[in-house]
Amino acid sequence: MSEQKVTIETVESIDFSPIEQRAPTENADWEAPPHVYDGKRLPNGKSEKEPVYTHQEYPRLMYGRVNGKAMTKLVNDDDEFADAIKGGWHKTPAGIGIVTAPSFEEAQKIRRAREEIEPETSIETVEIVKRGPGRPRKAA
Repeated sequence: MSEQKVTIETVESIDFSPIEQRAPTENADWEAPPHVYDGKRLPNGKSEKEPVYTHQEYPRLMYGRVNGKAMTKLVNDDDEFADAIKGGWHKTPAGIGIVTAPSFEEAQKIRRAREEIEPETSIETVEIVKRGPGRPRKAA
């Protein structure tokens, strides 16, 4: 069975100096509007009540590599979770080296590479003139 080596770069510090510091705007006391649930209408004309969110730890997916392929495994309780962890399974895809979203630096590299491949495009403004009654004919 072949092993896959994964290198992960960490960012020691991020330079926020290019970001302009601004004073709070006039609407510093702004609040989001109240949440309104628009459930389906019941026969009596009222809306159904909004379901209450409750966090559920299980079932959950675990991530691992089987024969070199990324796989998921469903665990239903603490015992299965402990067994999966002992078996080399991970809570997140990052645990097996899968990047689900690029970091800021990786996104910058992708953007720079894309700019090297695709030349800058220029936008030209063209005036469109309709020829109708009263307009001179276009010279041939």
